[in-house]
Amino acid sequence: MSSHSFNLIYRILFSVMAGVATVITYYIKPSGIIPAIAFIIVGIVYLCNIPGKKQLLRAFCLLVFLFGSGAITFVLGQNIISNQKYVSIDKSLEIPSIHFVNMGMSGTTGAYNPHDALMMAKLPKKQDKIAYSKKMIRKRLKQRGFGGYISFLIRKQGYNTADGTFGWLGEGTFIFTKIPASNWKWWAQTFTYPDGKNVSVFRFISQLIWISLVGILFFGWKYHDLVSDGLRLSLIGGFLFLLIFEGGRSRYLIQFLPSIIILIPIVWQSSKETIAKILLATGLKKMEVSQNA
Repeated sequence: MSSHSFNLIYRILFSVMAGVATVITYYIKPSGIIPAIAFIIVGIVYLCNIPGKKQLLRAFCLLVFLFGSGAITFVLGQNIISNQKYVSIDKSLEIPSIHFVNMGMSGTTGAYNPHDALMMAKLPKKQDKIAYSKKMIRKRLKQRGFGGYISFLIRKQGYNTADGTFGWLGEGTFIFTKIPASNWKWWAQTFTYPDGKNVSVFRFISQLIWISLVGILFFGWKYHDLVSDGLRLSLIGGFLFLLIFEGGRSRYLIQFLPSIIILIPIVWQSSKETIAKILLATGLKKMEVSQNA
């Protein structure tokens, strides 16, 4: 068997595994399939640019295996969930997805809304929950208008991405433990505990690191390959997801940190070169201004 045949077999196996893994990820955490969708879209674009009918035919076959394995896994998963007897599920208590879209439009940040959440508990039927959510969505859109809604989304994107601590100490119950000052744990707690005297230092350092990482991503826009473009698109998909659904706090961005962490070393060299060129151009411009003066 030739090396080309082996490569094709490996690619088919990878396509099947990718389809199965994507569906399993959806069942575990629906938003987790955003990177998978992003890579599928970027992969299709790259494959369409490959010259030659044989290459396109192979690409089409790989997509068939990808979507076919995903569809079979999804059908089997739905069948297992419907017929399982381990956990008793009352589908009438299910909260519809549109509820989280409604919450994502509430208040000034699109964050968790206690009143909307309480209504989901009060309304007995799923259809009533859907009707209430649709009613509130129409009401909020009407109140804001088109321009107001766009302004709201811009502000919400800021709330979704601005905090370098990702909402640390912003909500929830935290431990207040007193440890003798001689213990090294006490020193660490001064930076991370709510009553720690150095918690502001932790916030400052976290914000500084976050701004630096975002800067690397921004200035590395010139670098392009399949992996980097897939990761970029997954981030865009993540941002859109948080804009549409419940968000308004940077802690929701944690689920998309893997894409950021992987992308940063990929674009680091390109980002560094771009920053160097900008600094050089700025320096030359200042020299010309001083010489003319």
